[in-house]
Amino acid sequence: MANEREAAPMPTGPLIAASDLARIAGGAGVAILDCTSHLPAERRDARREFEAAHIPGARFVDLAEISDPASGLPTMLPPVAQFEAVMRGLGIQAGDLVVVYDTHGIRTAPRLWWMFRGYGHERVAVLDGGLPAWRAAGGAVEQGPAAPAREGDWSAMREHDAVADTAATRAAAAHASSQVVDARSAERFRGLAPEPRPGLRAGHIPGSVNLPYEQLLDPVSHAYLPDDRLAEVMRAHGLGLGRDTRFVCSCGSGVSACVLALALHKLGERDVRVYDGSWTQWGSDAALPVETGDGHVYALKTYVAAPGKFAAMRDRFLSSAAPLLAEQGLMLERSWTPPEAPDTFVYLLKWRSCVDFDQAWDAFARDPRWLEVKRRSEAQGPLIARQESMMLGTSTGEMR
Repeated sequence: MANEREAAPMPTGPLIAASDLARIAGGAGVAILDCTSHLPAERRDARREFEAAHIPGARFVDLAEISDPASGLPTMLPPVAQFEAVMRGLGIQAGDLVVVYDTHGIRTAPRLWWMFRGYGHERVAVLDGGLPAWRAAGGAVEQGPAAPAREGDWSAMREHDAVADTAATRAAAAHASSQVVDARSAERFRGLAPEPRPGLRAGHIPGSVNLPYEQLLDPVSHAYLPDDRLAEVMRAHGLGLGRDTRFVCSCGSGVSACVLALALHKLGERDVRVYDGSWTQWGSDAALPVETGDGHVYALKTYVAAPGKFAAMRDRFLSSAAPLLAEQGLMLERSWTPPEAPDTFVYLLKWRSCVDFDQAWDAFARDPRWLEVKRRSEAQGPLIARQESMMLGTSTGEMR
C-alpha cells in the first residue's frame, strides 16, 4: 500500500488495473468508491454486500442518492448541488484520484466515471474487472460499514456536458455523421422481449444501432476486452470509429450506456454523450416513434467465382473487404455457400436507413486498399466471373 506522502499518479486511460490500484490504495489523494447497484428483479442489497466485503478504505455510493428524485425516471442526473453534497459527504477532495468499481466486474462503475468527467473532474478511473479482479490479484477485503469520512471540498467545475436529451438523441439517430448506440440486449432492441419496467413499449429508437454492453467485456472476467478486440466488436456492429462520428449512448435507464461511453473513450472517441433518460424515457412517451426488428436496410449480394477460385475469393473478401465496408457503414451480417452452387458466395449486408447505400458502396469500390486487393487477385488469374445484387428492403417490423 502507498504511504500518505506518495502522490497518486493518474492512469494513462480511463481504466486502472488491480495491480496498479494496489500500489496506491491507502495513499493520500486516492479515493475508492464502490458504486454497485442491482436491478430490482435481482433482489440484492448492494450496501449489505459492501459491508460484507469491500476494498479496504472504500466508501459506498448508492446510485439512488446521486439520481434526481424529481425526474420521475430512474438514475437521472441530479442537481449539481445534490451530487456535490454526496461527494463531499464521502470525503472527496478536489484533487483526488477517484477510483470507482462495482462487484459485477464492469456494469455500474462507468456511470459514476461518466458523472465525474462530465462535471469536469478528469482524475477518475474505473477498476477494470471490479472487485472480482481485485480479489483475483490477491487484494485483501474488509468488512463492515465505511469509517466516517472527513468532509470533502469537491465541486463541479462546469455543468455536465456529456448529456443528450430526447431531441438531441432523435436528431443524432437521423443524421449520417452521428450514431445512437443502444446497449440493451438484442431481444429487447428488436422488441422480442418485454421491458423490465412496466408501461414501456417494446422496440428501439428509429435509426439507432444495437451493441449489447456485455459484448464489450471478457465473458469470464467481465473486464473490458483489449482495445483491438473492442474495436473489432464495435465495427462489426456498424460503429463508425475514427471518422469524427458523434455518438449518443443509450440503454434502459442510462447506466449500461456508460459502459459503452467508456469503451468509446478508451478507443479515442471524444464526441460521446449519454441519453440520460434512455429507453425508460423514450419508450414511455407515446408521442415518440418506436421501431421493432433490427432497424436496418439489407442487401443480398452474390459472387460467382471462376472455377477453382472460389476459396481464394471468399477468404480474400472476408479478410479484406469486410473491414473496409464497415468503414463506410456497411456491415457484413453473415455469409454462406448454397449447397447447390459450390462456387457461389452469398453475403448479407446491412446498414442504417440514413446511410446512402450507393454512395457507400461506391466509396468502398474506389478505396485504394480494395483496388490493391483486386489488382493482386487479377495478377493471379481471373477471380470473379460474375457479381449479382438483390435488395431485400428494410427489417424494421412495426413503426408506431
